[in-house]
This record gives sequence, C-alpha cells and structure tokens, in this order.
Amino acid sequence: MDHSTSHFGFVLKKLRNAQQLSQETLAYRCKRHPSYISLMERNTKSPAWTRSWLLLSV
Repeated sequence: MDHSTSHFGFVLKKLRNAQQLSQETLAYRCKRHPSYISLMERNTKSPAWTRSWLLLSV
C-alpha cells in the first residue's frame, strides 16, 4: 500500500467526523454500503480515485 492510500482512511474519517456525519449517512450520500466506508477508514479497502473525489466532496 503506498503512502497516499495508507492515509486515505485517516483523512476520510477525520473529514467525516468534522462534518458530524455517521458512516451510515456518508454511505447513503455516496450510494455505498456503510461497511464500505468502514473498510476504507481502516485502510482495508482502497477506493478508485473517482470514488475518492465523490467521498471527499460530500
């Protein structure tokens, strides 16, 4: 896992918490399952770059 990928989950969780969004709410807005958000925040799953922009823009 490269440097940018390993920090994506940390940044995603930090931004989600700053917006006071639950994983469920973020998942709903991105049309994904809440477990997908959890996997990304734990750096178990890496999203495609296009999905990354969608997640970070919510």
